[in-house]
Amino acid sequence: MANRGEKGPRETDYDDAVLVHHDVIEDILAKLPVKTLIRFKSVSKQWCFSINNPNFTRQHLSNQRKKDAGFLFAYRGSNDTTGFSKEIVLCSTAENYKISRLIRFSNILPQDRYNMSHSCDGIICFYGQFNIHLINYSTLEIRTLPPGTLSNTPHYCYHTFPDPYFPGGYIHVGEWRSPRHQLGIGRDEVTKQYKIVKVFDPVVDYYWHANSNCEIFTLDRNPNASWKNIGIVPYKISFTANPVHVNGAIYWFTDEIYHGNKSEVIVMFDLHRENFQAIPHPSCCSDPTKPRNTMQLATLRGSLCLFERLIDQSELNVWIMKTCERSKVVTWENIPFLKFPRQIGPRFAIAEDKDEKFCWACDWEEDQGGQMFAATTFTDSLVPLYGQRLQLIDI
Repeated sequence: MANRGEKGPRETDYDDAVLVHHDVIEDILAKLPVKTLIRFKSVSKQWCFSINNPNFTRQHLSNQRKKDAGFLFAYRGSNDTTGFSKEIVLCSTAENYKISRLIRFSNILPQDRYNMSHSCDGIICFYGQFNIHLINYSTLEIRTLPPGTLSNTPHYCYHTFPDPYFPGGYIHVGEWRSPRHQLGIGRDEVTKQYKIVKVFDPVVDYYWHANSNCEIFTLDRNPNASWKNIGIVPYKISFTANPVHVNGAIYWFTDEIYHGNKSEVIVMFDLHRENFQAIPHPSCCSDPTKPRNTMQLATLRGSLCLFERLIDQSELNVWIMKTCERSKVVTWENIPFLKFPRQIGPRFAIAEDKDEKFCWACDWEEDQGGQMFAATTFTDSLVPLYGQRLQLIDI
């Protein structure tokens, strides 16, 4: 019984409560950053189920793509003097392009000569001579991929040299050689599956084989998933320039020296049909005075683009690919030069914000903590890797 002077609960208190439909809650959640959504999984089983739903993941990704892209950097620590990357650090830029999170892989990844792929829907790949790791930087999830059927097999090779001290004699030198390879990540627009495409040169005798091969790994829940061998690649792919994913295809440069047909400069790999095809290229690629190492493939305005560093290396010539909807004819549009306040190194990434301003990131100086060896534009994402969540992190 309530004491005199105290008011008991009104019967209408619960009638005045507003019940929000769960669809409305999902629409609100789909606009939040990944870090917040991971915490919100503990609110209720219903919220956890919704956030883990593939349809919610796609809706959230669609909302994130409408925001300004950030940058993701990988760099080696200043005390890493070997080629085996003992200290790899990932950092990202969020709002106002300020560093938002650091992840140190010193005690997480085995030592290797790592490269970093371009990001696809928040997924990046660290790949070395012996190891391949997928990482979702937003969810802190990592998955180590199994060895390829052919591409991960090193060979102990012998090479014979004439002995300079004993005429007619020879020196036999042996060493382990691993296949050279280049990886790209992309999304099949038909099946909505993510695929990792690896192009590699097997080792035959002492030398890398003249014909490149291709393997594909499809990302799914199967813990025993393996690589599928596609066979010989009809083009000689460059191993010095990273491929880039745009609208269901991965684009590669051909090798400037070893590819026979010099008119074939850019090659497209269709992720659904799983085949290679050469496409037309900008006129700058046919100019013999412009070396290929001054050019870089990237994404801009939802299309494939090519950045060309000019002679003073503080200006970029930008080409954007256009495809006619009806005829499927490919053309390239040249936009005005981009001028930057300092020289642009060989490793850089560029994004355009909603105000049509260009933001850029390139090599870090030694006094900023190490040497950057990769940069990519980046989108916050819930895309699952079906692996394990990182625990040892620096934030």
